Amino acid sequence: MTEAPRILLVTETAATLERWSGLLGQGDFEVTTQEMLVGSHRVDVILADQSLPAELEQLVRDGTSVIKIGASEPCDLLLEVDATEAEIRLACQLQAKISRLTRESAIGETEREKLADLALTDPLTGLQNRRAWDDQAPKLAAAPGGACLVLIDLDHFKQVNDEHGHAAGDAVLTATGEALRASLRPDDFVVRLGGDEFAFLIPGLRVENAVSVVERVRQSIGSHAEAVGWVITSSVGFVVSTRSVQLASLFEATDQALRDAKTSGRDKAMQGRLGT
Repeated sequence: MTEAPRILLVTETAATLERWSGLLGQGDFEVTTQEMLVGSHRVDVILADQSLPAELEQLVRDGTSVIKIGASEPCDLLLEVDATEAEIRLACQLQAKISRLTRESAIGETEREKLADLALTDPLTGLQNRRAWDDQAPKLAAAPGGACLVLIDLDHFKQVNDEHGHAAGDAVLTATGEALRASLRPDDFVVRLGGDEFAFLIPGLRVENAVSVVERVRQSIGSHAEAVGWVITSSVGFVVSTRSVQLASLFEATDQALRDAKTSGRDKAMQGRLGT
């Protein structure tokens, strides 16, 4: 980009506005507010924690990307309430690039594919994101031969953020993304659901293979975290279906297995069962 991405901040909280302005107004971005917006000035990204005022709808129609933090309304990218500073900055960079490419009058097929990939990618870890999950997971769960769903939580991850700062937490999350890529196949569907929650969903994986895959992943998470200076364990729940199922049923059973792993001491994997 030849010009710094222009970010429009939309929040009613003075403290949030001050935090976002300090985070983004450091040279990499041009920050503005609705009160400062003049005429038809270009805006690449709207960053908001609330519903957008009606007068901003034209910006959205003109191709401005919308990032919401902790809001439930439709948007281009949804971040958790506790999103780290690095995640917010990366998200703004990503969505600004998408906005500018979208505005180009002639976009070739290669650029279109890149845009599609960017929209489905978690900017911090490089894994697929929640939007990709919502789009692809139901189809994979419904595969005729069944599928294996694995849910992963990093144990005591909040302590890393609270005691050592978000930069340390980002390093652990990035290492976890690398661990998952290193221990699974390139075409496997691997997602960061949000925070320290990860998932992968593999059609046709049988129980005997699933157990070894899960343990390989847990070991990889630990070793990759250790390589960047942290001792991290993980709790895992997994369920293997042998028939086509609804994602909601598969997720519920797997989430229960994950809760069982956490309540029985963490640092382990527990297999769940689908209801009859």
